[in-house]
Amino acid sequence: MNFYKLRKYHYKAVNMTNLNVGVDINNFKKSPYTYLKSIFNIEAASMLTYISLKLRIKPNSMSFAYATLGGIGGALLAIPSNDLFNLIAITIFFSSGVLDESDGALARINNQATDFGSFLDAWAGKFNYTCFIVGLGLHLFNKNNDFYFLILIIIIL
Repeated sequence: MNFYKLRKYHYKAVNMTNLNVGVDINNFKKSPYTYLKSIFNIEAASMLTYISLKLRIKPNSMSFAYATLGGIGGALLAIPSNDLFNLIAITIFFSSGVLDESDGALARINNQATDFGSFLDAWAGKFNYTCFIVGLGLHLFNKNNDFYFLILIIIIL
C-alpha cells in the first residue's frame, strides 16, 4: 500500500470514529486543539504505519512499545525537579495516540487482527492512562509535599 492510500485510510478511520462520538475534526474554529491533535496523529500515524509495513513490524510489537512508552512517560513525569524530563513525558503522552492508531491500522491492513491484539491494545491504553495519572499525582505530591495528591491518585484509579 502506498503512503497516500494510507493517509486516506487514516483520515477516513479517524473521521468515522470521531463522528460516532460527536467530535468534528474538520472544524478548527469549533475545537482548535482537537483539530490540530487529530491532524498530527493522522499524519504521524500514516508515516509510522508506512514505515512499519516496509520493515514488517508486527502490530503487537507496536502495542508493547505503546505500553512501554506510557511507563517511561509516567516515570519521567513523576520527577518534579527536572523540567527536561517533564517535557519529554508530556511529549510522550501527547503523541501516544500515534502508536495507538498505527498498531490497529497495521493489523487491519495486514489482516493480522486478533482477539489478543485487541485486548493488548485496550490494555496498553488503560496502562498509559494509569501511568499518566500516577506520574502526574506523584509530580504534584513531590512538588507541593501535600498528601492530598496521593489520595487523589487512589480515588481516580
